Amino acid sequence: MKKEELEHYMNLNYAIVIRESPDGEYVAEIPELPGCITQAGSFAELQEMANDAKRSWIEAALERGIKIPEPGTGGKSALNYEDQDSRRVQAKAAFRRDSGNKCTGIRKQG
Repeated sequence: MKKEELEHYMNLNYAIVIRESPDGEYVAEIPELPGCITQAGSFAELQEMANDAKRSWIEAALERGIKIPEPGTGGKSALNYEDQDSRRVQAKAAFRRDSGNKCTGIRKQG
């Protein structure tokens, strides 16, 4: 993995969906990076956790040769699986290997 390639994707402005979970924690999801989800106990620490989750997701994708979508593509080119559940399972596996963040099946509400 090239550091320049990692930094290229880290500098892109992906949309982040933020919501409060039922237990009072904050959840951040980057929908264009399927399965890229993290949570934090406070809104103040959520930004750092979201950045760490993004980095871990991108590193795992680069290591596996998974095409990383640019912002605005809807995440459709990230993983080419038949259904959303398969994508989510693959993204979870890639994410868990490289990060202490939780990667769950939580989807944005609303």
